[in-house]
Amino acid sequence: MTVDAARELQGVASVKAPSPKEPRILELDGIRGVAVLAVVFYHYAVIGPGAEFHTWLYWGRAAFRLGWSGVDLFFVLSGFLIGGILLDARNSPRYFQTFYARRGFRILPLYFLWLALYPLAVAAYSRWGNPPLPESPQMYLRWSTYWVFLQTLTFAFPIPYRTVAYYWLGPTWSLAIEEQFYLVVAPLVRVLTARRLLYLLLALLAVCPVLRVSAYFDWLHSHWYIPITLARADSFAAGILAAMAWKTPTSRAWLIARKKLLSWTLAVLFLGPLIFTKWYASGDDLFAQAFKLEFLAIFFALMILTVLANNSGWLAWLMRNSVLREMGRLSYCIYIIHLSVLAACCAFFLHDVPRLDTPASFAAVGFSFVLTYALAWLSFKYFEGPMLRRSHTFKY
Repeated sequence: MTVDAARELQGVASVKAPSPKEPRILELDGIRGVAVLAVVFYHYAVIGPGAEFHTWLYWGRAAFRLGWSGVDLFFVLSGFLIGGILLDARNSPRYFQTFYARRGFRILPLYFLWLALYPLAVAAYSRWGNPPLPESPQMYLRWSTYWVFLQTLTFAFPIPYRTVAYYWLGPTWSLAIEEQFYLVVAPLVRVLTARRLLYLLLALLAVCPVLRVSAYFDWLHSHWYIPITLARADSFAAGILAAMAWKTPTSRAWLIARKKLLSWTLAVLFLGPLIFTKWYASGDDLFAQAFKLEFLAIFFALMILTVLANNSGWLAWLMRNSVLREMGRLSYCIYIIHLSVLAACCAFFLHDVPRLDTPASFAAVGFSFVLTYALAWLSFKYFEGPMLRRSHTFKY
């Protein structure tokens, strides 16, 4: 996932190419922080044994049942940020070189390091892990596909639940989708006119739910595989559409003039996530494939536009919160490592798989969060940060 693309988008309201010297849009860091916290709280609070119905623990955990959609918020935000960058730079003579160099320096070093550490993680857990976690004998064959971001092609054969691979490699599926998105979106923005790009994005909003429903019912009888990247392209499309709207002077003026209408529309549509959390929290059922995923994509795109258009409103104020912005700054590493840190801490302190139903498990999960943050802070300061600064030596 592009959990740090805003670092390249300096002054999104500007029509100039991004520049590291221009002011950052703090609210977008906060939105990224919301996305990563939603995913972390979902994995930390929802997985594991359930709680008795109507207890405070039951309701507390139930509040995070839609946290998986934080990944979709990342997709929409990526479409908005990356789409905005490419729209600004589409006529640059260094368009492809700069874009792929910047993305490569931001995403690949930590990702490849994490993959390289996987055999060590398996060896360490087999020696010291308690309880033992089983490992699929085909996992190393699948692991080879991760190096070229093709793990989504094996999505029909998911990583076995509660294995070392599940905790270590599980989150990387969304990164593969992001990288495949980068390969496609840059040429499209470069060669398509604004009108044709608009038509393509609207077509994706119409087609993607059909593709997901087709895969759900296996209408093609498994003779053809529908790539998960294409099936989730409507989230990126919603983000790019929001970027096009914000960067077009007339539509941006229209949005700012009607910022209260935007805010009220977003408030009404927020009933959707509330209803989903209560009754339709799954991301895998037919309702999700046909309707919920696209509804959330459009809702998240509208949220981004509302924050930008009404930057004096309470939602923008919330997204400027220093804690959310700090989570957004470190979100890439947090996202990659949070599950494996959780498994390690629960094994060490509880001698059990991750759970959240006892005081000791609360302490272990809390320590997992603190340790995840600390490791992400160190990674950004000494590893990701230098790579990011190197990426900005490439100019459009």
